Amino acid sequence: MRQRNELRLDLHYSPDPDKYTLGIPLEFNLRVRPFYDTAYDMTGWGQGQYRKYLVPDWNSNLNGSMDDQYDPLLREYYVDIRPKNLFIRVGRQIISWGKSDGVYMLDILNPFNLSNPTNFDEQYNKIPIWAVNANYQVSSTGTIQFVYEPKYLPYYYPGLPLKGGLPYQGQYQDFTPNVVGFFNAEENGLFGFKIPVDYHQPSIAPSNGIYAARWSDEAYNIHYTLNYVYGWTAYMIQFPNTGNFTTATSVLEQPRRVHIAGGSFDYEFQGVPAPLEGTVIRGETAITVGDRYYEGIVGNPVNTDHWGLLLGLDKYIGSGQLERPIFASWQYWHDEVVNKIHCPTCGADQHQFEAIGFEGSKSGMRSAYYSLLTMYLDKTWLSGDYIDTSFFSLYELQFKDWWLQPQIAYTINDKTKIALGFNIFAGSKQTPYGQYTNATDVYFTLSRVLL
Repeated sequence: MRQRNELRLDLHYSPDPDKYTLGIPLEFNLRVRPFYDTAYDMTGWGQGQYRKYLVPDWNSNLNGSMDDQYDPLLREYYVDIRPKNLFIRVGRQIISWGKSDGVYMLDILNPFNLSNPTNFDEQYNKIPIWAVNANYQVSSTGTIQFVYEPKYLPYYYPGLPLKGGLPYQGQYQDFTPNVVGFFNAEENGLFGFKIPVDYHQPSIAPSNGIYAARWSDEAYNIHYTLNYVYGWTAYMIQFPNTGNFTTATSVLEQPRRVHIAGGSFDYEFQGVPAPLEGTVIRGETAITVGDRYYEGIVGNPVNTDHWGLLLGLDKYIGSGQLERPIFASWQYWHDEVVNKIHCPTCGADQHQFEAIGFEGSKSGMRSAYYSLLTMYLDKTWLSGDYIDTSFFSLYELQFKDWWLQPQIAYTINDKTKIALGFNIFAGSKQTPYGQYTNATDVYFTLSRVLL
């Protein structure tokens, strides 16, 4: 349960370039996002039962604990510099790279805040990064982009924080993955002894920076990009001090360097027979070298190279028959381990890997190939599109688990909007989405523009 109350304040300032900035256009931007979650004040039920463990990190960003990191009060602050054919953004920011919806492959420059993975709003689920983001327009269609991030931030998820070398949030937050709760219990003495954790996040230094480049262009009406990132693993990886979790007496938690290379494309069919007219196909693919997956029942981290593919199809249905047609989007996503791994200390079920629903048994493990499907439908109603209905579904082909999200939104006026929706999870208890069956929820949002 969450009851997030948030104020969004956006400030922009553009000085006269002829008077103040030597003719170079500049724009200063600040986005402030104070929030307070009242769910933790209800101490008798829901998340409030675990207030002692969760409040320091999840209750508010006004207490200093998250200001600089994962859900910051000063969410974005940057300056845009716009000389001819060049765009440079310097400061804390969000950089969108991908062409996917709901699942991600190339959109990886910003880590994700997974405290509520059902929220698609990037202003909520993406963690802003400190970066220099430079874009140079080489031709009328081609742009080269370079990004430098001086500070590494991992994905943030419930159960991650440590106190005194041990995790203290257990599995109390609604969306704590099973595998995180399992590791936390193991380190806190599940097997009769505690395993302290040494958390080591890379320091700010050029040698620890994240470097990325992207070329975007158009050819034969196909928009495409070529992407490369020299970065870190998305998550902090736990390495047992003995190399084997069955004999470990302590854990070193740190990331590892990765290389990610890939590309994307999208194409809209035009001037073709009606069934295809206006249909957009899009795709992303990436190879990641040097990642770490936890292999076997023991779950020792192993060097993993994996290849991802996403294919999407977008289309308005009923354009010729409906005044307000239905927007439909379908996606296929997969991840496949491509290197040969031999891990004699990983226990039973070698060549399988612990997925996020893992809680100690084979049913929570994935094979080298792992895939899912998504569908999104959206339709507006009434003159002025005051009512908006949508439906999102995700189905995992190997785990056979589901996530469904129907929603209806009503625009009261230009400044006020309300929405009501459901997150419905189904599947066995150790599958990535079935693990959240007890977190199936109804949600309500109210947004109001004040100024």
